[in-house]
Amino acid sequence: MKGSALLWTQVVLAVFFTFSQAIKMLESTEGLSIMFFCCQTAFCVINLSLSANALKNATGTSRNMKVQSFGIYCMWTVFSSLHLVIALWRKTVWNAEDALLRDIVVALLAVIAIISYRRGLDIDNPWVKCLTAMSFKTVPQLMVAVVIWQHGASGWSPWFIIIGHLTIGTRIAQLVLSLREGDSEHTRASLVTEIGSEMSWIIATIAYIAKI
Repeated sequence: MKGSALLWTQVVLAVFFTFSQAIKMLESTEGLSIMFFCCQTAFCVINLSLSANALKNATGTSRNMKVQSFGIYCMWTVFSSLHLVIALWRKTVWNAEDALLRDIVVALLAVIAIISYRRGLDIDNPWVKCLTAMSFKTVPQLMVAVVIWQHGASGWSPWFIIIGHLTIGTRIAQLVLSLREGDSEHTRASLVTEIGSEMSWIIATIAYIAKI
């Protein structure tokens, strides 16, 4: 029951989250980061992969929770892709912060690849995916704070900022419930990525409030 309530809460929040920002982007692209939307989509794809792997060996009640998590990340992958398409269509300016973010993400991915190689970990390892996902989410959200501070916040919907916290919170709650139903390394890795996401989104929110 709790899982179903969280599922539908996420669906409703995701719709408002996605389309409030999509409409705002059609009005203004000030303070937006094209690289952020690229990274956001990559983050969703990686977590979709984590949830798919967690689903493979799940059974009973645990499987039901993991099916819901998989469905949620399918939805977020589509919605994140929509934001990226709109940003590209609106010819959002590639700024210095985008270039810096690209370089940081590439450097982090290189470090993760080197450490994984030396420790004999393959790309399907949940913690390799966790660190990769955080490179695509936590770091870009910190850069969003910088972009907003430097260029203004009119391209960001207030609902996108507010609901962002609620959607991360519901995903965290759903992952915690999933862990209670049946432990999974992949689920734990997803939980860590979401906690990192919330911490960085708090910083982005502070920058947004300071600039509106």
